[in-house]
Amino acid sequence: MSGFSQATTIVVDDPNVEISNNGLCSLAEAIIHANDDAVTQQDCPVGSGADTIELSTDVTLSTDLYVPDPTYGRTGTPIITSEIIINGMGHSIKRSTVCIPDGTEDTGDFRLLRNGAGGHLTLNNVTLENGCADGVGLFAAGGAILNHSGASLTLTNSIIKSNRSYDSGGAIFNTESSILNLSTNKFIDNIAVDSGGAIANEKLATIDLIDKSEFIENQATYGGAIINVNGGVINSIKRSTFSNNASTGGGGAINNTSADLSAANIGTIENL
Repeated sequence: MSGFSQATTIVVDDPNVEISNNGLCSLAEAIIHANDDAVTQQDCPVGSGADTIELSTDVTLSTDLYVPDPTYGRTGTPIITSEIIINGMGHSIKRSTVCIPDGTEDTGDFRLLRNGAGGHLTLNNVTLENGCADGVGLFAAGGAILNHSGASLTLTNSIIKSNRSYDSGGAIFNTESSILNLSTNKFIDNIAVDSGGAIANEKLATIDLIDKSEFIENQATYGGAIINVNGGVINSIKRSTFSNNASTGGGGAINNTSADLSAANIGTIENL
């Protein structure tokens, strides 16, 4: 008889993200347990297979806990390398303050989440706020989420607001990976200094579906809300609205350059 692994639900009840034996399960500890399927800290149950992390509190990331990755820079939580569902239950994951990216990665500058090789991340009913990707190159990509190296991402019923990046993807940067579903989300006041105020999709990355989502007051030099470039593919944008997004270099709502995009039944209002 083959073995059977039953997924675990890990409840986060620590409003901070530190790793310590304090009797509370933090988001960092929950991700580590879900990735490793092993007991690393005593405060969270051990993961098993495709685990679900549920937030019972808002989570504030006050500092980055990890040595900056030499390729991807700083992230306020451990890299996701397994199949994980994060149910926000209406709570938030955020940095404490909005940042002003200046091309220099300082200690307090970090994105919220990184989904890397082996990662299959689903986020539902969560607010992602005040992420900050600063520096140069991939250090400065994806203020809220960096999705890379063949990872897959699903994001639904969520609010993504006030995230910043110095390069691309004020909220989400998707490169050589896939986003399966972005539905019923609100992207508000996300800014990339270069491109893709809310979302940057590039280097053969794919987005299968953007549906019933709102893009409001996002900004970038190119692609105020979305940039799709360098072989990126967006298979479907539908039943979504773009309002008051702005770019100074082209594509107040969407910039599609050397890439494939299909859109139907979308509304645009005063994008610049």
